[in-house]
Amino acid sequence: MLNQDELQQALAVTEQLQRQWMIGAGEVAATVTLPESWSALLQGTSPEHARLLTLALTGQLQLMMTSGCSGQQSLHEKPLLPMLAVPTLPESLRPLFRRSLEGLSKQRSIDVACVLRLLSQRRVTAHPADWLPTNKEKSLPREYWPWCRWVADVAAMNTEAGETLSEDTWDQFYPAERLALLQDMRALEPDSARELIMQCAGREPADKRLSIVGTLAVNLAPADVDYLQSLLQDRSKKIATLASQMLSRLGTLLEQDSAEMSEEEVQEHAETYTLEKKGILKKRLRLRPKKMRSGKQNAIRTERLGGISLSAFARVLGLKVTQLLDAWDFEDNRPSDNLAFLTNAASTLSDDHIEHLLARLLSDASITHNDISLLEQVVARLSPEARQTCVQQILRGKDATLSFYDCLLLVESPLDDLLFTDLKNSGAWKALCNRIGEEFDGGYLENLHCCAELTSLGLLVPQATAAAVLDAVESMGLSLADPALDLLQLNNQLPILT
Repeated sequence: MLNQDELQQALAVTEQLQRQWMIGAGEVAATVTLPESWSALLQGTSPEHARLLTLALTGQLQLMMTSGCSGQQSLHEKPLLPMLAVPTLPESLRPLFRRSLEGLSKQRSIDVACVLRLLSQRRVTAHPADWLPTNKEKSLPREYWPWCRWVADVAAMNTEAGETLSEDTWDQFYPAERLALLQDMRALEPDSARELIMQCAGREPADKRLSIVGTLAVNLAPADVDYLQSLLQDRSKKIATLASQMLSRLGTLLEQDSAEMSEEEVQEHAETYTLEKKGILKKRLRLRPKKMRSGKQNAIRTERLGGISLSAFARVLGLKVTQLLDAWDFEDNRPSDNLAFLTNAASTLSDDHIEHLLARLLSDASITHNDISLLEQVVARLSPEARQTCVQQILRGKDATLSFYDCLLLVESPLDDLLFTDLKNSGAWKALCNRIGEEFDGGYLENLHCCAELTSLGLLVPQATAAAVLDAVESMGLSLADPALDLLQLNNQLPILT
């Protein structure tokens, strides 16, 4: 604590230092007598560290005064920002990184985590003067966990490298960090992870318990059945529903225990569809909706699609589940019904059924922007590697018209080996080239859609492909100084470290 005299002295020193810094002085002049409490902190530090500490102390003093803090209040001493295990971005690329973040803030459609994942893939991290996490951000690369704990300002979160998640250390981990570690445990030691969840999940509020229980989806197995069945009576309806869905994926949940509709209601729902053969050369079963008399009946059908047991639905129609997935007619059903059907399928069907459903979606003649919400439901069940394979398959399909932004939504990290020879044959690339030819003026783009597509490309493709894209758009007349190309430029210039 500072008494009144010390406070006045510190304020006077702050004014002197500010005058010196405004004229470019780097060192603290010998004529400036620092407060005694400051000198103790600066003793034994290097000149560079002393300058940074002096700047921090003056800033804290000004903040204290503008916040109305009196000299009698104690100050909380926050530890120094921890160093990350991965090196920071090269100094020469920091301005480009900052411009890239500024461009994202204007678009408001792409999360900063996508840029951080691109950096992580190249084994570099952001400089703390350019970016720091907030308490609202989730799904950040693991390299930034120490900063997340520092921002959260929880003294107990001081885990050492190599410390494992256990019942004793549960509260010492940042929540997002804890979830990621649980997913790792489920991948390697699923039984141990389940036991830990059983021991510790109950102490968390419902929203956090829901995410914790959700990690059981990794390596979901019959050994999880007993615990999942115990969650059917959980005080949180969302957790009970999630447990029911996981049991359905395992095929161990009795329909009379899980279904929200009776057998008669399932039969009634099935009667609102027509099962017929469709096609000229090759006849295929198609499940087409009957026309309803009112909007209310349509709404009821949509609601039922979201909660019906798909195995019971298939059985009433005389089909297997795989046949139901093949017969569902996406063209004739309303978008809301398609979304309800696929959301239900993604939540309750087994992994084998999900693979079958995805193959059905990708084998259709074309995949359009309107299908992205449908694909997201199914792709969310895949591993990160399978997601990359799926997106590369989409981009290599000449008939698909998904945008690059759509594809960015489907993956968790940049694609590893998408070649420009594949990219330039995609519908997304052809559509982008056409719009660039119509929209740019004097070498610069003003069309927000084109800017978002180029930004998404910068976050999707490997380095060699980013370089080829830059060459291609430059040949179209775009200036490489266009801010729309910042993330492609960053991608191209990032080092590849091992």
